[in-house]
Amino acid sequence: DITCVVNIQHNCIDSHCSRITLCPLQQERTLVEHQTKEIAQHMDTPLCLLSTHSIHSYEQIYMALPPAMQLIE
Repeated sequence: DITCVVNIQHNCIDSHCSRITLCPLQQERTLVEHQTKEIAQHMDTPLCLLSTHSIHSYEQIYMALPPAMQLIE
């Protein structure tokens, strides 16, 4: 059963992820000429950004987090 909706993203800034390469930009199935995008190499850290659709589900979200992401109060 789904109890709440969350969005978890890797925190590149605090994890010090570095840009390693440029990749050709593609729009739908076509390469866009003379345009590239930067691709980052992600560091293996537990640092994440947790964004919630509704903070009303705090207890459910907290219980679903791995222990390394749970704050000690």
